[in-house]
Amino acid sequence: MVRLATSGVCQFFLSNGEEILFREGSGALVTDTKGRNYYDFILGFGPVVLGHARADFTSVLQQKVAGAIHFPGYAEQHVDFLETFLPDAYQNHSVGYFKHSSDAMTAAARLACKQTGRKGLIRCGYIGWHDAQIGNSPRWHERLSSPHRSEIRPNSFTRGMSESEPVVNWIDLQIDSLRQILDDTPDTYAALLFDAYQLSLMSPAHLSEAIALCRERGVQVVADETKTAGRVSPMGALAAVGLDADYVVLGKAIGNGAPISLLVGPPSMSIDYLEAKISGTYCKELLGVFAASATHQLMSTLHGYSTFKEISERFVDVFSSAAADVGLGDQINIELILGGSLFELRFSEGVENNLGLRAKIPRIFADHGILLLQGHPSFFCLSHAEIDWSDLSARIERALRASLPLFA
Repeated sequence: MVRLATSGVCQFFLSNGEEILFREGSGALVTDTKGRNYYDFILGFGPVVLGHARADFTSVLQQKVAGAIHFPGYAEQHVDFLETFLPDAYQNHSVGYFKHSSDAMTAAARLACKQTGRKGLIRCGYIGWHDAQIGNSPRWHERLSSPHRSEIRPNSFTRGMSESEPVVNWIDLQIDSLRQILDDTPDTYAALLFDAYQLSLMSPAHLSEAIALCRERGVQVVADETKTAGRVSPMGALAAVGLDADYVVLGKAIGNGAPISLLVGPPSMSIDYLEAKISGTYCKELLGVFAASATHQLMSTLHGYSTFKEISERFVDVFSSAAADVGLGDQINIELILGGSLFELRFSEGVENNLGLRAKIPRIFADHGILLLQGHPSFFCLSHAEIDWSDLSARIERALRASLPLFA
């Protein structure tokens, strides 16, 4: 039997160790090869924003893919989508197409290095799996108060992290520590690569100060809106609070599951692209563009961004009620972040600091037909508005009762 080469981020298990292999999805539910269904709050780690196999999405997409899907070069459909999708404030920007945000973030870093003549990078958050983006990374999704946040997970086989190309982590989100990084080796860093998820751990005013400090020191700011674009707002979390960056990477939810990412940069980026040797064969395919166009159309028609607030608030009520009923109201809860299209599982301090115990929670929930994450945000889609809330409540209560020994 062929074996899939996978990492933990793509594998899910029941508490007995059985791996879940999925077969189909419909709305907010997915079904595995054993016929078991699950309420899906993982949604491919965020890309599915409307729901699985929705008739409205499929219908619009089928209309768009009736023609060619890959020309020798870029097509008018690439331009048409951008003119429709981008807000007025970005209509004079340059935009590049990619298949996933790790590529787009790599391109942004290369462009920032070209612009500044520097090769160092400051990371803040998970910003992709390519070598300099992931080597020697801490646990970026841990809370600032967590003793595990600053634990470095070395990757001795990664490249692009030599003394001539330093990569440092801004972990504590304190302005003084960012200033210290810049003071220790002046004129070294090309860019601050900022995962917009980190905005859930700091105030917009605080981030604004960090952006101003970087610009004062000639450091370009790259906003990685992979988790947040198409969810918090079309352009993500920074735009939603009135902040901007030199480069913005959009991905995941903008295509409702299709692989597409956009790099939005200054007008000069279109010239820099040529010299920096950026782009590749599949940057000009159209399936992802058509999916993103259909997603944008439906998110607007269905008032998607405001609908998330209603879904998330109801989910919190259902979860909190179930936790209280089983006596875990002070041990586990839901925290909505960045406007409510994402959420975190939160625990009492003793459980929060026990990574091994926390890792068992998603498997127990999977046993009872609910897929969610811990140590990473989970997600809502518009199809969650149509679920059987009483059934979900019963499943949550059963999962929490099965979890009671972990909290003893």
